[in-house]
Amino acid sequence: MDEIQLRNPLKPSAFFSYIMNISFKILHFKTIKSSKLTSICPFGFSISETTKMKKYKKLIAAILKIIKDCKLTLNGVEHILNIKHVAGDNCMLGYFFQTDISFGSLSSNSCRLCKHHGNNWHLLNRISANDNEYLRVESTNPNLPLELSYTVDTLHDIEEGLIAYANVVILNILVNIYGVNERLFCLSNSNIFNALLSFAESLNEIQVITSLHGLTDDDIHKLEENIDIYFNARPVLIHENYDITLKEHLILHYPEVFKKKPY
Repeated sequence: MDEIQLRNPLKPSAFFSYIMNISFKILHFKTIKSSKLTSICPFGFSISETTKMKKYKKLIAAILKIIKDCKLTLNGVEHILNIKHVAGDNCMLGYFFQTDISFGSLSSNSCRLCKHHGNNWHLLNRISANDNEYLRVESTNPNLPLELSYTVDTLHDIEEGLIAYANVVILNILVNIYGVNERLFCLSNSNIFNALLSFAESLNEIQVITSLHGLTDDDIHKLEENIDIYFNARPVLIHENYDITLKEHLILHYPEVFKKKPY
């Protein structure tokens, strides 16, 4: 699920619109490992403005009903369809799982995996975020099984989220430390510099590990270690009470997600 931007190159950039695209893929042994367009089929399109006025909730409910009622007959045998995986950015997944569409920490119901209030996200570490007392035991969408909630969008969470934000933080700190016109000096013993290195290295490791296909137990353990390093270094570099975004919060759940779905 995603939105496609349509723009006329002959008109000003303000004149563009979005189309909601929902596609599906049948998990067959010949196509399961392929991302070619020949194995991904469009389910339907809708003008986003129209869809939003009628609410995504109704659209998704209609799609789920179609899938539930659909039956395929192959070689004389009738098969029903089950949804095994959902892909989309956090906005689309929020609509799909009926959570609050909030990318900051203002909501008590924006995380599809846990019930922690956003106001407390900055107090959490990997262990407390995944405390069984707070992990959801039922899907936020009653029409979907809980295991579908264990879906993450690594591209937007890490590459376009954490890493993009970290680049600004790191450059800002380096400018403040070195100064524009001051002579560079050694900071090898500086707590800030050490935290900066840990911060950057842990993000790199998180990005590399989550890009692997089929994570092993060792990979997941290494992922846990680097998530811990990242969140330990973060308060040193950024005020400890600074808001945690949904993308950052979801990183705390990544090990649990990959334990259930090693991809």
